[in-house]
Amino acid sequence: MSAPLPPISIFSIPILPVPADRCRSLCDQWLNELPAGRQIVTLNPEMLVAAKTNPHLHAVLSHTDLKTIDGIGLALAAFLKSGRLFPRLTGSDVMTILLEKANKKHQRVLLVGGKGDVSLRAMNRLKITYPTISFDYNLATQVNWLNDHWELDVGFLQDIRRFAPDILLVSLSIGKQETWIYDHLPLLPSVKVAVGIGGVFAFIAGDVPRAPLGWQRWGIEWFWRLIQEPRRIKRILTAVFVFPVLVVWDRIRTTKRTTL
Repeated sequence: MSAPLPPISIFSIPILPVPADRCRSLCDQWLNELPAGRQIVTLNPEMLVAAKTNPHLHAVLSHTDLKTIDGIGLALAAFLKSGRLFPRLTGSDVMTILLEKANKKHQRVLLVGGKGDVSLRAMNRLKITYPTISFDYNLATQVNWLNDHWELDVGFLQDIRRFAPDILLVSLSIGKQETWIYDHLPLLPSVKVAVGIGGVFAFIAGDVPRAPLGWQRWGIEWFWRLIQEPRRIKRILTAVFVFPVLVVWDRIRTTKRTTL
């Protein structure tokens, strides 16, 4: 049997993405275990750029149980760093894997966050597709990081513990959802797997149309999202232009250090 591939490092964050079949295997294993608070992160360029100036987020991304690549820019950066082609698994892909497993096991899934009533509407659609899952939602209207501590809705964690979900699907802003999950999983003893899924609730609810499959295969969903939501231009510029420049600069600095 061949030795496992070593992780690559981008901005000093170790990354070893897994293909879909390995992700399915791990999710199946974790959902069969006693709750251990596993966290999956679907990495994208914006998240990694934010981690360069956010030590807490950097630590979170360095220590999560499983990381996948969500974004063609990160896939290309990983290829330039290692010469290896890594598979892409988006937040939507990971969510689908988890829900398919949970549906077979008659488990409990909680949707957290989302704008307005989008989590409620997404939940109602998911109930049709996954009829044996027990769903609930929590709007999380106040989840803020202020002065080195979290400010949460009164009773927020108690409501989650009362429902006792096996899976948490968290839709907050990029980086915020990852740090919130990491900081609070130890306080949620029923949770077996948690993942931040960004704007996926809006796709499920029908508020934002998904990119055509061809656009997804070619990794240009970002351009489709820009057409649909021009207000995302700052985020897209970070992913498409700022991130590649930082990766190249980081590689130049690393090369200089190793040749001295």
